[in-house]
Amino acid sequence: MGKKDPPAEEGAPLWMCTYGDLMSLLLCFFIMLFALSIIAEPRVQALVDTLTQDFTGYAGSSSAKSPKTRTTTTPADSAAKSKRTSTLAGGQPTPGPVGESTEVHVISLDGETTKVILFDFGSDELTNQAALDLQAAFQRLRGSDHKIMVKGHAVPTEENKVNLAFYRALNVTDHFVAMGLQREVFEIVGDSTTVPRLNLLPAGTDPALAGASVEIIILTQTVRE
Repeated sequence: MGKKDPPAEEGAPLWMCTYGDLMSLLLCFFIMLFALSIIAEPRVQALVDTLTQDFTGYAGSSSAKSPKTRTTTTPADSAAKSKRTSTLAGGQPTPGPVGESTEVHVISLDGETTKVILFDFGSDELTNQAALDLQAAFQRLRGSDHKIMVKGHAVPTEENKVNLAFYRALNVTDHFVAMGLQREVFEIVGDSTTVPRLNLLPAGTDPALAGASVEIIILTQTVRE
């Protein structure tokens, strides 16, 4: 008797499963490529700009911006960025004022001290010499459109020095107003923790009493501002 043929396998052959899986993967791959090719450019650009700003602090883009994307920069932002860029590029920053003594703390003010008025220890009353000094200062301040800071000080050993510094500044301001200046131009400050720089004091002043004084500072800020 001859050999019998093996029975035929039922259903699809096994290699069809592998083939089907391969075709499915290829189909998914081409769908992904198609999807990537039609991504809206403005959305991608917006994403790039956001990431650039987060990581570099620069709200801009290396390529052309979408017409809907705008960056608004204020004058203050531009000035700050220019100053920062200049410093990073090697520019020298402007040094602040330095006191002549390590015990003297100078508050950096955008203005110029034009006069220092001295007071008697423990007193906020104007002396005869202080009145004469204020008269001389009045001639310079009259007609100016700049704000004026009147900054009172006190000696560390004076009693109730915080109030004393303020009332010294207030009495000087009142004297100027009585001479004809507008009260609105003044900024009154009482600072019992600092003293004027020694080179601003009248000749012969005892440095230990430098705090019994008031600084008259012409600010760069104008009344209109």
